Amino acid sequence: MSACMSLFHSFRWVPLLLVSACAANPGAVRANASGSELSPPEILDVFFGLDDALPLNAVFLCPGAEGLDGIPVTFSRRVVDTYPSAKSFRITTQSNATYTPRCATVRPANDDSEHHTVLLMGQLGSQSDPPVRLDIVGSVVFEDGSDARGQSSTHVTSLTAGPSLLIGLRYAPEELSGTDCPSPATKQIVQVTWSGGVSAVGGGDLGNTQRMRMHVTVSEPDGSRRELIPFALADLGDNDNYVQLCLDDSTPAVSVRVEADTCVDPRGDPNGETSVSVSPAS
Repeated sequence: MSACMSLFHSFRWVPLLLVSACAANPGAVRANASGSELSPPEILDVFFGLDDALPLNAVFLCPGAEGLDGIPVTFSRRVVDTYPSAKSFRITTQSNATYTPRCATVRPANDDSEHHTVLLMGQLGSQSDPPVRLDIVGSVVFEDGSDARGQSSTHVTSLTAGPSLLIGLRYAPEELSGTDCPSPATKQIVQVTWSGGVSAVGGGDLGNTQRMRMHVTVSEPDGSRRELIPFALADLGDNDNYVQLCLDDSTPAVSVRVEADTCVDPRGDPNGETSVSVSPAS
């Protein structure tokens, strides 16, 4: 598609500004500020997180959402609109039934460094007839001006599966305004995006027990690698699917690994061992 566009637990989920641009093909390769190529935007995961189980406070995000389904959809790029049109998303279930969400929003994951995850709420399938496909049938604009319209994914994480890591980005502390990573000890921050909101096994925010099960690999200038444990965790208690790993080492992080059974999703399903590569924030 080529067009000129003007625009752009209680409840733990998960994973914007105005842009005017002539958008090229949404699959086109673009460049970041340093001039290096970025991969085309894509749907990373469709997470069937809750079946008829959205809690009461979901109504603050979507009137009438209590007791409905919740599906976070995570993209490789940040979405512009806080509330993209729900009509832009179509869910197909195993029986070939199709559903349109009642609401779609990046909230609560709407800090400037977040916005990758759109939470779909509504009647979107069931455990006996689960979602198997997502189609983007309307405009969902990314911060670089590209559009997800026309994309689809059959990568749907089942209701009983636990959360996994999808995105890892590294920042200098001054690049993340408002971070709770301790200063001045923090030398770099790795922000990870989970497929859905996570909490400690048994409930509550992630803490030292979970921190000790998170491993960050850093790469030395000579190419050798070593593994660190973050000395603190941040971006907690805000009911989204982002966590910041605070490192007291400035050697660039290149990957994160989290041991199995470290976190649970809103249903209480534990994660399997999961890992993700880490890139410089763009």
